[in-house]
Amino acid sequence: MMKELNKLDRRSFLKTSALAGGGLMLSFSWIAESKAAKTLQNVAAEWNELTGYIKITSDNIIKILCPNPEFGQNVMTSLPMMVAEELGVDWDKVVVEMGPHDNVKLGPQFTGGSNSVRMYWKPLREAGATAKQMLRQAAAETWSVPIEEITTKSGVLNHSSGKSATYGEMANKAATLTMPKGLQLKAPKDFNIVSTSQKNVEGKKIVTGKPLFGIDYQVDGMLIAMIQHPPAFGMKLQSFDAAQALKMPGIKDIFSFKLYDADFVQGGFDTRSFNEMIAVVGNSTWEVMNARKRIKAKWEPAGDVIEVMSGRGGNTEVTVPGRLESTENQMAMMAEKAKAPAKEQRKDGDPETAFKNAATIIERTYNAPFLAHNTMEPMNFFAHVQADKALVVGPTQAPGWMEPSLAKILNLPADKIEIQMTRMGVDLEEEPMPNMFLKPRAFRKK
Repeated sequence: MMKELNKLDRRSFLKTSALAGGGLMLSFSWIAESKAAKTLQNVAAEWNELTGYIKITSDNIIKILCPNPEFGQNVMTSLPMMVAEELGVDWDKVVVEMGPHDNVKLGPQFTGGSNSVRMYWKPLREAGATAKQMLRQAAAETWSVPIEEITTKSGVLNHSSGKSATYGEMANKAATLTMPKGLQLKAPKDFNIVSTSQKNVEGKKIVTGKPLFGIDYQVDGMLIAMIQHPPAFGMKLQSFDAAQALKMPGIKDIFSFKLYDADFVQGGFDTRSFNEMIAVVGNSTWEVMNARKRIKAKWEPAGDVIEVMSGRGGNTEVTVPGRLESTENQMAMMAEKAKAPAKEQRKDGDPETAFKNAATIIERTYNAPFLAHNTMEPMNFFAHVQADKALVVGPTQAPGWMEPSLAKILNLPADKIEIQMTRMGVDLEEEPMPNMFLKPRAFRKK
């Protein structure tokens, strides 16, 4: 008997599978390979949180959270180094963990444009200095001495009377104190961590194949979902027959779904190539991949689509061309656009006068082939959606921009959606410019 194919809404899709892509997941193994690993295995579940970035156990295990997504630019190392510098601890005794999405405690959490270090240079140093001051205050109150008499060195608090304590011993009391403001930060000449070369904190995990990426994440009972999309831009789904695919081992369901409803207002990161796709859900990646090959799908020209995009100037209607994409079509479209009057988006200075007074004017036109801004890892995400909350885990460049979109798609309040970030595959945006023209050849060869 042929199984009836029904169109499911996005909520049902997410409840029974991962988001569009491959669904395998990763567990955060930040404990592995740390010098404190053996101790951490016996650490109590509760940490003393001094700032959003710093947690310390009574056994003096110091954990620093990295706020920004990591996809090859080594912020998992560089950003925590800035915290450790002002906190005054030995770098080799610090445990680094990828922080969850939390814009309140951890700031913007956006990786892009080579802005991570510049964006967090002051906030992370202030976090380290704040935590150290709170620990000093806790020691001063405990020992009934002026805070000015408390010194620190390598995670230890000292007083001239001979009293001393580790950060861990004062962490519980320090966590109850009010955060001080207006602290003076170290002068660059006094740096001893930021000014030195340090190994990538995830280097050994990377070369030994430890689970770090979204595709590594796994939980008991999870299903695998993959999508089948049109074979070319400018096409859409007309119909499909999955009767044979549904008979294959391990396959739970096959259905079509729409990513955005007709009235969906897209934000800056709400991009997608195809709105309606086919989802295949099953027990394993191999079973789903094989079943997907047996789907008989018919595609048709998409036609132009009008979409609503939100921006700084409000909502704007954008026409997405629905013709089949080709070099000839693109060149023709660019030539047509070039005939239309230009729309001034920004103007700095007085270029008209500069051209008028220039001794020589050089004008050239350059054409370049399309360069795909693609990931090097299989696109993936894990989702566990329940009636009143959701957990999503995977690689994302901008969790803060992703949150409102998920809230609309899942029809859940943003504070009921937990976003955990994994390491991302390398993205061409973060590569030095000369390499952009060399990498694609290596990708194809691989």
